[in-house]
Amino acid sequence: YYTEAVAWAYENGVVLGMTGTLFAPEAPVTREQLVTFLYRYAKLQGEDVTVTGELKGYTDTDKLGDFAMEAMTWAVENEIINGMGGGKFEPDTRVTRQQAVTMLYRYAVKIAGIRTDERAELGRFTDSTKINAYAITAMRWAVGSGLMKGYPDNTLQPNGTLTRAEAATLLVWLAAKV
Repeated sequence: YYTEAVAWAYENGVVLGMTGTLFAPEAPVTREQLVTFLYRYAKLQGEDVTVTGELKGYTDTDKLGDFAMEAMTWAVENEIINGMGGGKFEPDTRVTRQQAVTMLYRYAVKIAGIRTDERAELGRFTDSTKINAYAITAMRWAVGSGLMKGYPDNTLQPNGTLTRAEAATLLVWLAAKV
């Protein structure tokens, strides 16, 4: 399902390989990585990614490289991502599917002007009660707009870890909406 999406993301410099010859489509995506992918995607789309300040208030961002720091700062300034509480950003924490969809939803609303009124009821998925309150609107949009279809076992797996292949697929889908 992801071959074309991975090729697009790689060829456009949005999702780079783990090494020069390894993409690792099933590898998990961290918060730092997803924000960087989204930042690169925004640049590709010609969005203004100017950073006006510094990423302050977090005690765990000192190991970020310049590019990742710029991507994180951009995402915080544009309210695409928040910290995890307690002064932590947790850039190395794996991104869940509901967190990823929430970031994409915020990007769609705050940056890209993508229509977000397509909503679906989530009760048909057996794990819909596991969706956190902050992600319900984003998940309803993701399902209603076709971004997420669920799994054959009738679940959304909102707390499942997002893979690199899924991240590339989400970004290709987003590009088609713009």
